[in-house]
Amino acid sequence: MSITLNLSFASVTEMRAALAEMLAGVTPPTVAPSPIQLEQAVAHAAEIQAKADAAPKVAAKVEEERRAPKQVKAEKAEKPAATASAAPEVEPEKSTDVGSTPPSDGPTYDDVAAIVIKVSKAKGRPHVVELLKPFGIPTFTAAKPEQYADIKRVMEEALA
Repeated sequence: MSITLNLSFASVTEMRAALAEMLAGVTPPTVAPSPIQLEQAVAHAAEIQAKADAAPKVAAKVEEERRAPKQVKAEKAEKPAATASAAPEVEPEKSTDVGSTPPSDGPTYDDVAAIVIKVSKAKGRPHVVELLKPFGIPTFTAAKPEQYADIKRVMEEALA
């Protein structure tokens, strides 16, 4: 019999204490792991926990970078017209990142991502992959902003 548990600990010390408590009533195996194996397991668990702790920070930074172009546009709109005519403005370079904004008349990355997720939950990921094949992309994150409207239409038809 095997049991899988997903646990999160604030520190390695807390993890060791919890594992010791859980294993207190368990009969040890006939062949005990070596101290080196135990240390490697603890180090591996610490690495995994460090990555899990860093994930929210990385997600926040990605979101901040994705919203940056929108903030630049808002700042331009707030400048008075006299200032704008005095010095020519340089347009920011268009980003080709996954999170970049599509043309203003089409759906955004977030709009299409939400419906792709709905289809994935309703029909399964393999179905979504099949729907994306005509666009020449393996996943939605590989889509270009000009494809968003067509992908959204296909996904809506799949849900209907």
